[in-house]
Amino acid sequence: MANVLLLSPSFFSLGGRQRLMQMIVRHSEHDFDVVVGRSEYDADRAEQSEARVFPTRLSLGRHYVKIGQLLAKYPYDALYISSMKHEDTALMGALTGTRVVSHAHGNDLFVNQTVDWLTRLLH
Repeated sequence: MANVLLLSPSFFSLGGRQRLMQMIVRHSEHDFDVVVGRSEYDADRAEQSEARVFPTRLSLGRHYVKIGQLLAKYPYDALYISSMKHEDTALMGALTGTRVVSHAHGNDLFVNQTVDWLTRLLH
């Protein structure tokens, strides 16, 4: 069994990607911690989740700080990024020697959702 840090900024929303991530967390044999966007955080649903949930701001690279802190504090086997929109976060895994899994789903495959150069380069 692996310990996985999942970056799923809109984990508690009702979209297809969010439901997929919720099902992966619920039915996986692995242990998950989930980093969500602060504006998407729902304390009641987080308490009922099978994972520990850490809210963070996604603006100005603040999610890098939160993910870096978690990767330094806990022995994760993998960093799982649920959207190519946040592919730049893979650098945090690389810097800490943590395996990175990236998930492309729906619009990730057809639409470049980002404007920053680093994420476009990683795509």
